Amino acid sequence: MVTRKRETPILGDRYANRYLPFYKLGTVFSDGVDSMEALEYAGLDYEYQIDKPTARYTKMIDGTEFVQNVEGDTRAVIRPPIAGRYDTPEWIGNVTDRYSLIQNREIAEFIQPLTETYPVKVAGELGRGRTVFYVLSGSEIKTTIPTEQINTFILVKDGKNGGTGLSIGMFAVRVACSNMQMFSKRVLNSWTIKHTASIRDNAEILIDGMTKLEQIKKDCSLLINKYSSTQMGYEDRQSMFAHSYPLPRKSTTLGILSDNTAQAERTKYLQRSYDLAVDRTKQMRTTAEELYSKFNDENPDVANTVWASIQAVTELSTWREGTKADSSVLFGARANEIYRAYEYAQYLR
Repeated sequence: MVTRKRETPILGDRYANRYLPFYKLGTVFSDGVDSMEALEYAGLDYEYQIDKPTARYTKMIDGTEFVQNVEGDTRAVIRPPIAGRYDTPEWIGNVTDRYSLIQNREIAEFIQPLTETYPVKVAGELGRGRTVFYVLSGSEIKTTIPTEQINTFILVKDGKNGGTGLSIGMFAVRVACSNMQMFSKRVLNSWTIKHTASIRDNAEILIDGMTKLEQIKKDCSLLINKYSSTQMGYEDRQSMFAHSYPLPRKSTTLGILSDNTAQAERTKYLQRSYDLAVDRTKQMRTTAEELYSKFNDENPDVANTVWASIQAVTELSTWREGTKADSSVLFGARANEIYRAYEYAQYLR
């Protein structure tokens, strides 16, 4: 018989004990450092290799170690052994003949001029070296809300698996509650350098980067001012919550009748899992409505506005319980939930 895991609460310890979520993802530099210092102290100064290996490399999937056989003409990115962290080389991903590695030191050198103005606050890696990132401190977004303080941060991240490139963009944090403000995927990935080009051929990104970052910050300020002065009705608010937290897709396996006992049991399990996911999504929407009411009580100057509805989503997506929550709100599904709230707000009239 297939059992089901115990359901975790929507809000719990993470909600009660706030911190900056990305501080849990890497090495923290409270006073800020430049990218070259961050590279060294965060243990990122190692080099990947592109190989046509005939040997076998370890691969971690959901905490379980597998052996990946990468042979023949396949080009693969290999992360080297790293003393104290990884005992063996590891397969990161297969790449095409056009793929060119951007080493961690090259990235640190590339963004060093930027970090002289915007120092590194956090640096680290995810997925055992599949993604390397730097979070740089930004500056405050000026708004017309006297009680609000929104601070920006710059995210520099590079994926090594052949499917993503080096990107630079901006996100923000609402200081009062440490809620993450993910304005859009375009803002978070304002500039992208593919691994088919030399990083040195893209120096113009940093030459005009500071000017563009300031313009993005001004655009976000205008949005916040607009949303904080625009009233939002119940139906639109519920539609925003539904857009941010859509119902899960139903498995195509469900509804297929089978005389096979094992298949029938599997179908029942999938149905129970789907029902649980639907219930949890509806519960999340209800919790968002509760957080909206709480926000209104605590912020009467901007109560019942689009901004209040967005903050209900950012509060829930940043602080609800769950696995890998801190990385998800910056790099994963939770960031997408916040994107969708801002996306929905843009289409309101």
